[in-house]
Amino acid sequence: MFDEYFELLKTWVDRMLSLQGSADMESYFRGGIFCPSCAKIHGRCGDAVMPLLYVAKVTGEKRDVEAAKELFDWSERNIVRSDDSYINDSNNEWRGITVFSVISLCEALSLFDFLLDEETRAKWVNRLARSSRCLYFLIDTLNPNVNYPISTAAALVLCGKYLKKTEYTEKGYRLMHAMKGFFNEDYLIYGEGKPSLLQTAKGCQG
Repeated sequence: MFDEYFELLKTWVDRMLSLQGSADMESYFRGGIFCPSCAKIHGRCGDAVMPLLYVAKVTGEKRDVEAAKELFDWSERNIVRSDDSYINDSNNEWRGITVFSVISLCEALSLFDFLLDEETRAKWVNRLARSSRCLYFLIDTLNPNVNYPISTAAALVLCGKYLKKTEYTEKGYRLMHAMKGFFNEDYLIYGEGKPSLLQTAKGCQG
């Protein structure tokens, strides 16, 4: 079964690599992954650093490591803002997605940092330290849908352990405890939309 799942993942990764901007392209395109549907580069493509390194670890292929490094650098140039947050796209200033980029980067480092050269590892750890610090405060200012504080809980626990920041771990557990009320009797998460506890006339929730 592992082979079946891995072959599917590798198919996806190989397709992404075929869509990655080449080294001779302009700064905005170099290293990004073009969307085959709209021909744009979406900010969330940077989250693929983790599966790229996973495939590299299994196959031993250096090209996947190099692709991950180029993709990380694309995000640094185009998606990361001066406050160390990430935005959704170059034309979308929503900063809540910082949480997903932090999770992907932290998992990539936690599991596969041995695949990276020392200079790259230091650069990625520095980015993780800065953006997780931003996220630590950012989540309190966003008033987001329920998926963001739940994801931030996971991100802060991951980063707390990797960066040895107990205050992150503690805040992550506090956030998750506060979100326990958003799991219904079937263990599904509700709370999408505003207000998060809104119910329809028939008792349905977002």
